[in-house]
Amino acid sequence: MTDLSPGFWRRGGLAFFICGLVLCVASVGLLVAHTRVFSEKRNTAVMIGTILPELKTRVAILAANTEAEQIFEKNALTSREEQAAIFVLPENPSGTRVARVLQQIVNSMNKKTKADPVSISKISFAHNAANFGSIKTLSGSIMLSGNYQSVARLLQILFFSGDMMVKDALSGDIRDEILLAVESSAPMSLPAAENFLYMDFLQYASDPDGYENQMVRDMPARTAVEIKTALLESGVSRIRAALSPVASDLLDGNAWPLPLMRVDYVSRQGQIWKIDFTVFGR
Repeated sequence: MTDLSPGFWRRGGLAFFICGLVLCVASVGLLVAHTRVFSEKRNTAVMIGTILPELKTRVAILAANTEAEQIFEKNALTSREEQAAIFVLPENPSGTRVARVLQQIVNSMNKKTKADPVSISKISFAHNAANFGSIKTLSGSIMLSGNYQSVARLLQILFFSGDMMVKDALSGDIRDEILLAVESSAPMSLPAAENFLYMDFLQYASDPDGYENQMVRDMPARTAVEIKTALLESGVSRIRAALSPVASDLLDGNAWPLPLMRVDYVSRQGQIWKIDFTVFGR
């Protein structure tokens, strides 16, 4: 039989004490770790609980803004369609309105530009409109006096007959390129670019720099320069040249949108010009 001396018990007791101490320390460490994890989860939950209502509010606002933009765009297009049906392609082409608009344009040119004045001596129309099924046409002519520069400006303005929005002066490819460029480099500015393209033609012409700067305001500098350059190279420069001096005056006189017209022939004898044109209706 083995004799367990007092020394053995002392050594065994010390070993058990050390082992218990180690286990106690380990359990405390696990408890601390568990407490830390619980604390982190609690803090995360508190943070989510605090942020979630704000996020819900922001999502609701974004959804409302998107819906409002869609309604605005739909209403804007509906308004443009109504204008087109009344003024651009009316049910019966009206010589009376065409004559009034031509006189307004010439009066605005004489008031707002430094070019020599233009004087209309006669505006005439065919007695009846020609009927081609879904399209009707009315032939007309205008006799006027003026120098080359003044008559050229009038022809430039008539070139935009039927156009109602900025996008109408741009080709479909150019419009798509502009929107794609904005979407890739400044997506938050896409609504501003779309609003610009759907802007009223004369409204833009009355302050082209202001409206262009407003569109590119939140874009990176390089993108802003590229977009403005693309616009100028794509036909917007013609709007500036032809309409900017007279845009405000034509807006006040409700002369726009012009009826859809086609200039057929221009002849000249000295300072007397004759412009033959066709007005379209439905």
